[in-house]
Amino acid sequence: MAMELDLSDIETQIVTKREETFDLLGKPMRTWPVIYMTPPWGFSYRGPKGEKRNSKDAPTLGLPELATIPVPRLLSDDGMVFMWVPDGRLPLALELLAIWGVRYNGMAFLWAKTRDDTVVESMHHEYDLPMSTGYITRGNPMPMIMGVRGEPSMRKHRIEGQLRPRHDIRKLQFAPRVERLQAHPKFRGLISQLYDGPYLELFGDGEEGWDHWRPGWSRTSD
Repeated sequence: MAMELDLSDIETQIVTKREETFDLLGKPMRTWPVIYMTPPWGFSYRGPKGEKRNSKDAPTLGLPELATIPVPRLLSDDGMVFMWVPDGRLPLALELLAIWGVRYNGMAFLWAKTRDDTVVESMHHEYDLPMSTGYITRGNPMPMIMGVRGEPSMRKHRIEGQLRPRHDIRKLQFAPRVERLQAHPKFRGLISQLYDGPYLELFGDGEEGWDHWRPGWSRTSD
């Protein structure tokens, strides 16, 4: 059975307070300069125990399904894509950006997950950080990559009497771990400090000021 993205009623699927219409059948539709997503990446573990655990946590998707998300139609001509990617799925994520016509622009953030709201006072302190999976070294940090289309401009802030982009936001960020296939909400705030909206979050619930859409797939015969 193949998976087909349900685009039959996208105007009600995308949760927004705006009144613009959405049409993927050729008519003009609005776009977003920033798209942020936590895709439900599929995993393939060597042992049956790991496979069973991950298959019941939440439904996952492969590259063929993720490639059907209409990012080229949703993203502004000058826009940014921010996407969480586990280490083992980085090659697929780069391929996905290429399919969408978005060029890879490096890593935006590296999320070091803590057990609680630990205040990081020194990089030399030995913190009790939770361990994730890994065949050689055990994982913890989650990378967020960014892709760019066109020439998006960074958000300008009034700094020392002048309007200019912020350049003091660190790539390495410490934040408590959350439920699987979700990201800590602090990263929405960091993204909004870097680029102006409006913002569209895929596979998430968004927050005030963010539109969001959970794409739905249906099974079809091959």
